[in-house]
Amino acid sequence: MLKAVQKLIDKFENKQIYFCDSVSGSRINFEPNGVSLCHEATLRIKPKEVSFVSDISDFSVEKFYEHIYRLLELFQDESFPCRKCPLCSLREYRFMPISFAVVGLSHSCNSDCIYCDVRVGGKNDGYDIAPWIKEFSENNLISRSVLFDWGG
Repeated sequence: MLKAVQKLIDKFENKQIYFCDSVSGSRINFEPNGVSLCHEATLRIKPKEVSFVSDISDFSVEKFYEHIYRLLELFQDESFPCRKCPLCSLREYRFMPISFAVVGLSHSCNSDCIYCDVRVGGKNDGYDIAPWIKEFSENNLISRSVLFDWGG
């Protein structure tokens, strides 16, 4: 087990803490320039800690869970802005593998979906998430029934 995951479990597992599903460690958003956690529109101004986890050039699975750990600590402070979000609540924390992944790797698209007005091609945009998905999987950190949202 990754050290950061064990540390997360040791400190928070089965304890009543403040958090929301976006920062529980069971969701990840692969953005064009990095990784984020929260896509909710419930707060006008989100803290950087939830809106941006890491630049893609510096991302690692271990760092992802280190970030989740630090976020869960921040959520216990009543003054942390996310505590005002209606999705944040006091409840029992249980570590779960990633069950929801947003894959929005590019600002452009070449899919030509009939329901979408974006018709801008973008060959060679984005980056390959396969190495990280493989590492999550090899460490049993991604659910067998993970839902991938391909940004559309």
